[in-house]
Amino acid sequence: TGYGIPKRQQDRVFSKLFRADNVRAMDTEGTGLGLYIIKSILTSSGGSINFKSEEGKGTTFVVKLPAKGMTQKIGSKQLD
Repeated sequence: TGYGIPKRQQDRVFSKLFRADNVRAMDTEGTGLGLYIIKSILTSSGGSINFKSEEGKGTTFVVKLPAKGMTQKIGSKQLD
């Protein structure tokens, strides 16, 4: 759910300080840094972030992090 990102602006979603026109028009809070920062962290960790969005319906983000190089800590449980 949510506002969704206008198709004409979807290529700018991960740009620094970007906020979609439809969100700014609603006077919502935000700096436009969140997705930029998240993508930077994921990319530097070998991960990725993608999304599907439809204006007026919402946006779904998919985050992928590599398991390679991760080690299990003592006392932790295996994830299914």
